[in-house]
Amino acid sequence: WPIPEVATNVAMLGSVSDTGDSDGVFRRIRPFRVFDGRLVPALGLALRMMELGSTDGGTALVQAVRGGLRIGPHEVPLDGEGRARLRFRGPSGTHRAFSAAAVIQSELRLAEGGPPTVDPAEFRDRYVLVGASAPALLDLRPTPLSRVYPGVELHATALDNLLAGDFVRP
Repeated sequence: WPIPEVATNVAMLGSVSDTGDSDGVFRRIRPFRVFDGRLVPALGLALRMMELGSTDGGTALVQAVRGGLRIGPHEVPLDGEGRARLRFRGPSGTHRAFSAAAVIQSELRLAEGGPPTVDPAEFRDRYVLVGASAPALLDLRPTPLSRVYPGVELHATALDNLLAGDFVRP
């Protein structure tokens, strides 16, 4: 569980913990995990659930349907292990990414009256996931597309699949 200062000051928590398939390759995600007796949605799904008005970790928005789950208006087909198969859109970098340093530098420049490095409009009306992609931070995962795929991009892919309604069906 995150440190109390984080856990008590967020609208919803999202799980970033998952495991690959038996060969270690990440092809699927668990839409929910139980942690410390609480149901916690996967990070990308948590963003959409928050937008749909969830305040309880998403349980009021979720119902079991034949072959999967319904999360608000979205269907998530699940396999026999209760996992959703991801439909990858392309290699790492398919979902737009910005370095934290560039975003922070932009904020500092704007505060000083200067031009930003990254236009704030890039984030307007968009989902924003924050994660690590540096090898030393150990959040790179093997996927069918690459041996090194940032974990945060797995969650972006899950959110993308949820919004498009096109998870791979078992």
